Amino acid sequence: MRLTAKLAYSQLTVNRKRTAWTLLGIVLSAAMISAVYGFLASGYAMFTKDSGENDSGVYLPTLVGVGAVIGLIIVAVSVNVVSNAFNISAGKRTAQFGILKSVGATKRQIAGTVMYEGLMLSAIGIPAGIALGLLVTCISVNAANHFLSAWNSIDDIGSEWCSDL
Repeated sequence: MRLTAKLAYSQLTVNRKRTAWTLLGIVLSAAMISAVYGFLASGYAMFTKDSGENDSGVYLPTLVGVGAVIGLIIVAVSVNVVSNAFNISAGKRTAQFGILKSVGATKRQIAGTVMYEGLMLSAIGIPAGIALGLLVTCISVNAANHFLSAWNSIDDIGSEWCSDL
């Protein structure tokens, strides 16, 4: 393992509280994005189920627009949260970075430790967030189908792929 990766890993283990909050931010960000797009995909399936192939283009621009707006808001907030977490992390480690510079570390090596820290957190947080988002999508689609079934008989739309849960 490279020295920069070892330093990043040591920072993740030493500052467990900050690591947990940053990881939570990454997980929730990925979960929100996947849940929104999963729910929009099942909404598109609901709208196009009875209308056939000819009318499916009517709903697509609306759902894509809604998904784009919500997705951009989620991405902007997520970038802000995760960026602030890494700025705080780097700010609290300025003394450590100064010591590393005094023993010959380059700016690239110091930036590498922060990058490895981000990669390690992302490698755990993004898959966990996507799984959580899919779980939330399954639960919300099944709940919506249950409450709306008497209204428009959409009992099985969007829940085919999560019926095994």
